[in-house]
Amino acid sequence: MEPEAVYVMIPSRTFKTPDEVRQWVLDLEKTLLEKLASSSGPVVVH
Repeated sequence: MEPEAVYVMIPSRTFKTPDEVRQWVLDLEKTLLEKLASSSGPVVVH
């Protein structure tokens, strides 16, 4: 039996600067790593 997947929705954003992109990527990385750590199944991004 496969472990139940956790679905994570990527938040949409409008970027005006490279720093805004970098911050969004850092925030997304944190969210995904937290989901992986708290789940016994895979994380699906959509």
